[in-house]
Amino acid sequence: MIHSVVSMVAVFVDQMTQAPVVVQCAPVATESWLKWLLPAAVQTVVSLLSIAAGVMIAVWSFRRNRQSEHEQWIRDQKRTEWKEILQATADMENAIPAVAKIQERYDSVAKCLPRKIARLLATRGSCVFVGEVLDLPGSSAAFSDFIRIAAGAAEYLQGFNAQLETNPGVRQSCENKYEEIRVAYLKFCDWLRAEARKDLQESTLSL
Repeated sequence: MIHSVVSMVAVFVDQMTQAPVVVQCAPVATESWLKWLLPAAVQTVVSLLSIAAGVMIAVWSFRRNRQSEHEQWIRDQKRTEWKEILQATADMENAIPAVAKIQERYDSVAKCLPRKIARLLATRGSCVFVGEVLDLPGSSAAFSDFIRIAAGAAEYLQGFNAQLETNPGVRQSCENKYEEIRVAYLKFCDWLRAEARKDLQESTLSL
């Protein structure tokens, strides 16, 4: 009896040792989709922001360059117009000579100065970019005052020119009128150059 039990146990153990052993591992948790999606999303956003920043900088630079070019063009136009006005004013020097015989000086003012005045007025009237400066109340008054004095001197000296040799009083009066226009001319030149310099400097600072 004991022998039979031992035999059965041996057979059972032998079967157990021959049976395949199945090892079950605990299932590995599936990685969360956020673990790989989040870095990709962040990288995409950073790339888009970099592209957007680059585009914005390019657009800003383009607009800035266009604005600078436009402002430089306006400054060049102003410089040209100021040059024309200053040249027309400087040309009046020939009609108001500082060194000449009395008769020649008066003849020059009476005959030549009106043409110079007309040229200066035409030049000023054609100005577009410096016109706003010359139209300011103070500038307009300074310009008008000089034109009035110059035109008045030309008319005065033309009317009394024939009496210079025979009437000492007229000669002195004409000399005073000539000195008046000469002083007014020099003062006007200084004022005009100062206005041109100021306007061009302000245009440069705005670039």
